Formats: sequence, structure tokens, C-alpha cells
Amino acid sequence: MVFIPHDGAYLGKTGEMPSFSFAVLGDSHSHRTANPDDPAPELLRIIEELNLLRPAFTVSAGDLIRGYVNETEKAEIEATGDSPTLERRLRLEHSGAVRAYRSLAMPFYPCIGNHDVREPVSERVWRDIWGGRYYSFDYADCHFVVLDAEISKDTESVAGEQLEWLERDLATYAVGKRLFISLHRPWWFDYPLHTATWKHPGGRNDWNDIVDPILRRYDLQAIFCGHKHRFEFEHRHGVPHVVTGGAGGEINDAPEIGGVVHYTWVSVYPGGFAWSVIVPGHILSPERIAEAKNNFREVIPWLPAEMGGTRKVRVED
Repeated sequence: MVFIPHDGAYLGKTGEMPSFSFAVLGDSHSHRTANPDDPAPELLRIIEELNLLRPAFTVSAGDLIRGYVNETEKAEIEATGDSPTLERRLRLEHSGAVRAYRSLAMPFYPCIGNHDVREPVSERVWRDIWGGRYYSFDYADCHFVVLDAEISKDTESVAGEQLEWLERDLATYAVGKRLFISLHRPWWFDYPLHTATWKHPGGRNDWNDIVDPILRRYDLQAIFCGHKHRFEFEHRHGVPHVVTGGAGGEINDAPEIGGVVHYTWVSVYPGGFAWSVIVPGHILSPERIAEAKNNFREVIPWLPAEMGGTRKVRVED
């Protein structure tokens, strides 16, 4: 688990293997039970599989916890500027996320989502536990940037100091390297507020009009985000824009439109990369197979019947 020392930190070169893989987890939301420090079983299953697959690292696409404030907590914040009740709950939720991600056998790079940081209380807790809000690092000939999609709600994009930092960071570290971006919200979509003239004169989309042209000055490979609690993707200017939001939080939609627990796997090699989606449950350790005495129906009870043979075949066949 990686701690970010400050906003805009450059973590340096973290690995040099020319061919490597990394995983992207979006919307893990840490818990799905009444216990805020109890990690979601779907997230734990994904972590178990990642420890078998051993990517070079895992990067978040935001929403590590459930967060948010209820009306009582909101009233406390408005009255006092603080909420001890909210802070205690947030720290419990983050403790579950920390316990889960510390069990990863590879570095984990966090990303802020709208459930993680919304007001001063949740920002203070985030900084205590995870550190900075946006940062970058290198691996081999690739530059990775993790953005904070929540810090500039007035523009619904990446703006202000973060945008200035992004331009400096790319000019300093991304020249001649392949570029991968992670953030929580897919700001390239036309959200309703993007066309509100009171907020964006002329209905401007700040990501598409300002941020995207900056990124495309460089060798932009892919952008990963979460937020939608489902999977979807599209190519914009030839670049995959992947929404991967199924790593433990509640799923919003039916499987027919991307609603499934999943994570994204990216394999990088000299001159290119490939990405895929993994639905957890079919990656098994030798120990689990041995315990089941090679009975795959026991370890994968939902295995479709057509995936199993009906004829007994001798080895000599």
C-alpha cells in the first residue's frame, strides 16, 4: 500500500521490467455489511486472485469506501465545521480498506472518489491515511498519473492548481514515455451540468475542451475511471476510455449493460499494451483445487453445465 507524501508528488521510477501487467479496481467501497470496517467479500475475492496473478501493481479508480454524510452529520458540520461521529465512521471504513489492500502482494496506488472525500472531515481522514490527493509515478517507459476528480466541483473537471501541476508533471516526466491516466469520474461524458450556462458559459465541457487536449500532446495510451458501478468503454481519438466500476461496491445495472463484479487487467509490452476484463471466481489456487480434489463444481458452483464434458475419457484417448 502506497502512501502519497503530498499533493502533486512524483513517486519516481517504481519498476523497470519492459513487459509487465497492472490491475485497475474501481468502486470497491470497502464494505457491504453492517460493519464499516469489514471489507466487501467481492473485494477480498479480487485481492485473492490478484495475489495469484501477481501484477506489478494495482491502481485504484476511486471510491475506496462508502463515506458520505447523513443529515445528522451534515448538521454537525454546518454548525461546528466538524463532525466527530462522521470522522469515527470514516476511520472505521478506511481501516477496513487498509486491511484489505495491505493484503495485496504488490503495491496499491489509491485514487479519490466522491465517496472518499466530500468535505473537510473526509479530506482530513483521507490525508491522515492515504496522503496526497493526486500524484504520478513511472514504471519502465510508462508514466502513470492518478488524478483527483473531486477537488474542483466548480468546474466538474481537473482545474486550478491540479491542472497547473498536471501540465508541469507531463512536461517534466511524460516526454518520450507512454502515458496512462486514472481518475474516478468519467468527465468526458456530457453530464447535465456541463450544458448549464450558469456554470459553463456556452455549455463548455472542461475535460474535453481543456484537459483532453493537454493529455493528447503526449503518448496517451488509456484512461481508466470508475463511478458508474458497472463496466463500459469507448475509444476517443483512438484512445480507450474505460469505466471499470465493479470491484466490490453495489452493482447499478444488469449484466446486459455492464453490471457485473469485475476488475481490469492491463498487459504492457515494448511497443504496445493489451487490456481485458476479469470477472472474479474462475482463478483458483492449487490449494483450493487440491482441497476440492479436482472437483471444479465444488469450487465454482455456478459453473455452466455446457463447460463440463459428459463422456468419460481415458488418458490413452
